[in-house]
Amino acid sequence: MGRDASSTVRDVPVFLKCTSRGSHKRHDVENLTEKIELRKRVIENKTQKLETILISRYKGLEADAAKATLSLRKEFDQKEKEYFRELWHKEVYTNLDTLRDLNITWKDNNLALLKTYKSILKTMIS
Repeated sequence: MGRDASSTVRDVPVFLKCTSRGSHKRHDVENLTEKIELRKRVIENKTQKLETILISRYKGLEADAAKATLSLRKEFDQKEKEYFRELWHKEVYTNLDTLRDLNITWKDNNLALLKTYKSILKTMIS
């Protein structure tokens, strides 16, 4: 006898002869169409529950990621401001040190020149 693959009892293929009768000596026969529809509803119900759970979790994760992104941007902006502020101060201090050194050199040169003029004037007067 050949088997009919679309006929099953508890997910096991059965002989066509067994399915042509309402019952069999060793097992009950189930209507495959009803069984398939029931399984489809069960699967659809479970799928909807999973989708509801997963979508709400992903929305929460998406919101958390958006908050983290905003927080990181603020933090990086603050670090960048601090870096440029520090760089600016360093530049200012470098310029002030250069001006101080130039002023000292200018003062020393002018004092030496005045000392020389004083000496020349002293010589001319005497």
